[in-house]
Order: sequence, then structure tokens, then C-alpha cells
Amino acid sequence: MHSQPNALPLAFQSPVYYNQASRHPQPNTTTELSMNIDNKIIWQIAAGDGKTTHYAKQCIQQDVVVFGPGRYGPWPECEIPMLQDTTQVPPWTKTKAGIIKRFAETVSPGDIVVLRVGTQHIYAVGEVVGKYRHSNLFSNVQGWDLQHYRRVRWLWYLNGEPEVFPVYTLKLGSSVQYLISPQVRQWLEDLDVPQQAYNRPLCSL
Repeated sequence: MHSQPNALPLAFQSPVYYNQASRHPQPNTTTELSMNIDNKIIWQIAAGDGKTTHYAKQCIQQDVVVFGPGRYGPWPECEIPMLQDTTQVPPWTKTKAGIIKRFAETVSPGDIVVLRVGTQHIYAVGEVVGKYRHSNLFSNVQGWDLQHYRRVRWLWYLNGEPEVFPVYTLKLGSSVQYLISPQVRQWLEDLDVPQQAYNRPLCSL
């Protein structure tokens, strides 16, 4: 059973650009720009298991994408204690440590993040800003220890509801992996994003 998560402040106050007819962002007295994904690395990053609970809304509110386990400290210092933790059942694997390494070292500023839950729901699309960080602010998010985080300027999201694709459009497996779905890539290319979304300041943590 998950422990009761710490309350997260509603720090993200930017307007929601939502069009009921098209389910695409709409201008808010600003110019719309098509999302340019040419020569961009695009990641699909999971925000929960998609079965009982998820933390996509917290990521959007905080302008972050988070990952765990984070209780062993920042990368790379966390790798050895994580793999040597004999109390963890089942034990953590080198594969899991490799995903944390990818999140910390391979994901880079300017990359695009597609925030997914399960294989068919996308809650937000954004651009990575700045370097990898670790903070106990995210030590208990919906019961998960997710202290590894990256700042993300969310460019598109719906008002608490996901964009829905056919089942298995998004790949299971690694929680941090390259997006390869042609259908989602085309959807990204068709998104119109208000110009002010690219320039807005990140919320304070």
C-alpha cells in the first residue's frame, strides 16, 4: 500500500490552451506556432504505472518530469547503494540503474518530452530546460520516491484530460525511451502552440 503522499503546491499557473472541437491548443491573444520537431530528440517518459494512480498533473503543475527510485541520492552516487540494497524486493537491476543514467545524462536541454501514462494517454508535451537535478521535494509523490528530476517547459497540455491514442501506440518497457511512434510524431507536427508558451518563465520550486 502506498503511503500518503506529501502535498505538492499548485505552482503552475499558466493558462490552459484548450479547444473542445480540435483538442489542440488555441491562441490566447497570441500568435500560434507549429511545433517544430525537425532534428529534435523526442522522449516518451512515463508518469506512473497507468493502473491505479499517476502523477502527470503534478509534473505539469511543477514544470518537471520526475523519476525514481530517488531515495539513494543523486546520480551517479546512487548506483552502488541502490544495487546493493538487500531490503528491496525484487532487487533493483543494472537495467533500472541504466534508465536513471539515461534520464540524468542522455536527456538533454532542448529535447522534447511526451508525458505518457500507459500506452495510449499523453498528458503533456514540453521542452527540457537545464541540467539534471535531485531534490527531496519529490520524495513522496503518490507514494513514489521520485527525487531525480528535470525541468520542463510544458508547451501543450489539456485541462486534466489526456490526448487518447489506440492502445499500444506508446511503447511499454523502459519508463524513459525514445519516441518512435509515427502516429504520435505526426500528431506532434500538427500541434499549434501559442508563442507565449515558448517564452513563459518556469514556476518556482
